[in-house]
Parts: sequence; structure tokens; C-alpha cells
Amino acid sequence: MLNPSPKGTDIRVKISHGGSTFEALGIVVLVEANLGMGIAFANVDGNQKALLHKWISEARN
Repeated sequence: MLNPSPKGTDIRVKISHGGSTFEALGIVVLVEANLGMGIAFANVDGNQKALLHKWISEARN
């Protein structure tokens, strides 16, 4: 992302992978010009959290 949102911006994150979709609200906590941004998720539903953990686990293997 060449033009990341400003720090403090509320955003909705939606990531699709392998037929599943992760959705959560977040806030931009880190901005690196011409590189991207870091996001802290807020109030992630238990099912969504489990899906994200599953993807991370699969990526490590």
C-alpha cells in the first residue's frame, strides 16, 4: 500500500483465503510511508480469531 491511512484511522479489515473470509474492525497504529501500515484489531469475534490463528499456524508449516 503506497498511501497508507493516517495513524488513528478506524478501518474494517476483510481478508479472504482458501474459501474463508476474516473480517474485523481495527485501528491504524503504525504508518511507514511508501511501505504500509500496522493495524491493531479490536473486538474480534471468537470465530474470526480462530480462523486467523488457523491461517497463521498453516503459514508457519
